[in-house]
Amino acid sequence: KGRKRVTTRKEDYLIRKVALENRLRTTTQTDQIVLQTKSIEVSPQTIRNRLYEFGYGGHLLKKKPMLIMQIITMRKQFQETYGSWNAMKWFN
Repeated sequence: KGRKRVTTRKEDYLIRKVALENRLRTTTQTDQIVLQTKSIEVSPQTIRNRLYEFGYGGHLLKKKPMLIMQIITMRKQFQETYGSWNAMKWFN
C-alpha cells in the first residue's frame, strides 16, 4: 500500500491553487506560501509530486511573441476575407 500521505485532498487542491496563481513560481516559493497560508509543512518535492499528479509537469512556460497592431490588423482582414469560406472553397 505504501506510506501514508502527508497532505489531505483539500490541501492538495490548495497546493494546486497556489501554484497556478503564478505559474513562474518555483516549488520552494510555493512551499513557503502554503506554509504561511495553511501552516502545512511539506517539502518542495511533495509540491512537485502533487502538481505532477494533477498533470502539471516540471517545465517552463513558452515565451510567446507579443501581438503588435500590424499583425492584429492583418488577422482581422484575413478573417473578414476568408471567415465565411466552407471546406469546399479551401480545397478548390
